[in-house]
Amino acid sequence: MKKIVLCILSCIFAFSLFAAPGKPYEYFTLDPAGTAVKAGKVLKLDAAVKCQNGYELKGISASVTRRMAPASFFALKNITIKRYDKSASPKDSQYDTVLFYNRILPQAVGNGNVALEFNTAGLTPGDYAIAFRGYFVKKGAKAVYANIFLALTVCE
Repeated sequence: MKKIVLCILSCIFAFSLFAAPGKPYEYFTLDPAGTAVKAGKVLKLDAAVKCQNGYELKGISASVTRRMAPASFFALKNITIKRYDKSASPKDSQYDTVLFYNRILPQAVGNGNVALEFNTAGLTPGDYAIAFRGYFVKKGAKAVYANIFLALTVCE
């Protein structure tokens, strides 16, 4: 019995060495978290972050997946869709993505606010859940990503 317990503990310890890094932030929020606008308006957003364990926010990108946007948006011809299905003749997938915004910050932020501007031009009317992905870095460690969402209703 003692050998079984030691074996189980050894396995748990071994797997913990490969566990994902801890959460890089105490909080990472977006203000406002939801809003309704007319297409073409530039939204001014504020991302607030407080990092921990030596991490800093170095960049932010924003994208939407097919399942979190109106079908009319993904039917537009002037958008660049990153296909989830990468076969020779890709099929539409609910995980297809369109990148709206990509910004590397000139100065990494460990604690504070980051002003973001998001242009809604080109969005079709409907409800969107836009993922803002934070890029967190720490010297000597792998980068960590975290998402926060903006619930956006685009009106006619």
